[in-house]
Amino acid sequence: MTEKRNNLKLGIFITLGTICFIVALYILGAKQNLFGGTFELKAVFNNVNGLQKGNNVRFSGINVGTVKEIVILNDTSIEVNMLVQEDVQEFIKTDAIATLGNDGLMGNKLVNISPGNTNSAVIKEGETLLSINELDADEMLRRLEETNRNIALITSSLVGVVEKINEGEGTVGTLLKDNDMAADLMSTMANIRELSLQTATLSKNLGKSLNSIESSDNTLGMLLNDTAFASEIRSTVSELKTFGNNTEEISTDLRAIIDEVQAGEGTVGTLLSDSIANENIKQSLYNLQEGSRAFNENMEALKHNFLFRRYFKKIDKRSND
Repeated sequence: MTEKRNNLKLGIFITLGTICFIVALYILGAKQNLFGGTFELKAVFNNVNGLQKGNNVRFSGINVGTVKEIVILNDTSIEVNMLVQEDVQEFIKTDAIATLGNDGLMGNKLVNISPGNTNSAVIKEGETLLSINELDADEMLRRLEETNRNIALITSSLVGVVEKINEGEGTVGTLLKDNDMAADLMSTMANIRELSLQTATLSKNLGKSLNSIESSDNTLGMLLNDTAFASEIRSTVSELKTFGNNTEEISTDLRAIIDEVQAGEGTVGTLLSDSIANENIKQSLYNLQEGSRAFNENMEALKHNFLFRRYFKKIDKRSND
């Protein structure tokens, strides 16, 4: 009787152990995707920060696979091979991004796959995902510690500066402690304020003057506003400019003529420069003058001649009528 009871207990124990073994095997197999279709993806990181083989792979927050293998390519690149369920392959695009994350606050490391653009092509077996390296927590702590030290140094320096100011050292301390300098500063500010008021007044008066000039009640305003008058001025200036140009051309021509005359070119130049020709001209003029005088004397003699006297009287009578 006791032997049968022991055999029964042993049978129950073996049965329960077998069931537990099968359930555990199923769970592990499901976790490693041993009982469903899978495909392999890759991602390369500079630092995996403690990621291990068998850790989860998530897509949009859903567990879709596990880390199959971690391979060190070189001193700056580590390749992570992943097994991902085949039924989610159509949702993972070529521009999807792989990042490292934590399974909870203090949980194991895992790989997160962010969805890509809907219009992008579906990723293929064995392709490498784009990856973004996360900031190492240890590195963050080191930087935070360094920042704290810098803040402590800055605080210490500020304390020293404030103490010197309180003791009246430096320009700021002098301004705070020296009443006379404070009074001078207030006087300077008052002068600046007065100068500002005077500047405002001057600007106002200048504005009035400009408004007065722009009106047509004065000569300058008429010059600025009368377009017809301005047009006449422009026309006059243009004519003066033309006259100046013409005068310059005439002066140039006269200069050329004078140069030719002085050089003895042309008739006038020849007359002025040839002394023999000058003497001949003078002699000819003298001869003409003498001939004219002799002709006048002869005509006067004819007028008094009894043969021609009556003729000349008739001519004088006709001229008087």
